[in-house]
Parts: sequence; structure tokens; C-alpha cells
Amino acid sequence: MASALLLQYLVCVRCACGRLRCASCILLLLAVACCGGCGNRGPERVIVSGTVSFNGKPLSQGFIRFVPFPANPGPTTAAVITEGKYKADARGGVPVGTHNVRIEAYRKVSAANTMLVPGVANASREDHRQQWLPARFNTNTNLQFTVETGSSAMTKNFDLAN
Repeated sequence: MASALLLQYLVCVRCACGRLRCASCILLLLAVACCGGCGNRGPERVIVSGTVSFNGKPLSQGFIRFVPFPANPGPTTAAVITEGKYKADARGGVPVGTHNVRIEAYRKVSAANTMLVPGVANASREDHRQQWLPARFNTNTNLQFTVETGSSAMTKNFDLAN
């Protein structure tokens, strides 16, 4: 929208120098239009990394999500857990503030535990996964973490137990 208005302005207006659309005036207007989008690009973020273990053993694979508190609105940040390690660095990391932490780990469900629906295209029985960590670490999480302002990187280890 703004670029269309700028184009219309360039076509219809004489420059201060009296000439139609002189190059220096066009460049000046384009520079001003481009700088309009500059500035703060969202909340301050910090890269958070660490380890995740369950009953003393590293979580072989899973996901970790940092979900901001309602009083601290911002985007949720997620990272993959591999061999017990994670690094939340996408888009600059986790937004500053207090977060609920949700940790998920899935395992394949055996064919005996898989229900197929007749008449519906079903994935193979091997494709089904089941969340096996207790709900208090994911859907009903009681895990919290505060990302401090001014930090360049933080480490947070999660030692989960049954």
C-alpha cells in the first residue's frame, strides 16, 4: 500500500527543483520510505541451551517449548532435543521474561496398541507415536524459566524425575 502511494506521488508531483521526477528527489523519497520499516523488530531475545534428562538418563529425542506467561506476551520458542541436548536459537532465541516450559518426548506405539478405522486411509501402524513423559512436564507443566534481559546466552538444564 505504502509503495503504491509512493509511486503515485512520484508520478504526479513536480520536485522542488521544478523538474518532474528528478533522480535525486526519487532517491531521497525511496530512502525515507525504506527507513520507515527500520527499528525494533520484536522482543529482546536470548539464546538458551542445556540438557534434558529423565530419571537420570539423557532424553534421546524430543521437543522443548518456552511459552511466555500471559503477563509477558510474546512468541513461543521451540527447539529439538537430541541425545539430551537442546539449543533454542531460532530467530535470536527465547524472548526475555518468564516462561512455562513444555518438554515432550514420543515413542512408537506397538501395532497391538494401534486402532485402525475402517474405510479411512490410515497411516502404517509404525507411524503412530505416543507422548510418554508425565503431563506435569508438558500439557500440565509446572516447569518455569526466566530469561534475563541483557544476557547474550543462558544455560538451563532440566533433570526430570518420575
